[in-house]
Amino acid sequence: MKQKGIDTPSIEPCESHQNIFRNLKGHIAIFELLRNGMFHLKRAYRENSSQERKEKLKQIFENAYECLTLFCKNNETNQRLLCEKLKLFLLNIDFDLGQIGLICEICKDNKFVCETYGRQIIDSIMDVIVKNGRKACYLEPLYVSKALI
Repeated sequence: MKQKGIDTPSIEPCESHQNIFRNLKGHIAIFELLRNGMFHLKRAYRENSSQERKEKLKQIFENAYECLTLFCKNNETNQRLLCEKLKLFLLNIDFDLGQIGLICEICKDNKFVCETYGRQIIDSIMDVIVKNGRKACYLEPLYVSKALI
């Protein structure tokens, strides 16, 4: 279902589906999952749980980030809605679950988001680089946001 790497899925979302999802507040359930559920994934890795459990948990979070990425793809209203939760997406960026692709999609073609949240994104990514070392995928949001600033 999900391509490996930082690319967004090749699926082109339908604007009416994005609007329905927003009006039903489907994104809020995903925010709650991300906010309250990451504990279980971290614990699974910390306690050396079975590989199957780790993979299932990881897949849940990857699907959640993919859903949010499709939710805001080419949709400025939804990008602005998600930019309010950037801190949540940046919190566990050291786990590769699709956050980078989501952050890029939130910033893509949206000068308001880049100007308002660009410093927060840069600072968070710099902290992760210091903590985990350099990875090429960490630079992608910087390229997207720099293009608009």
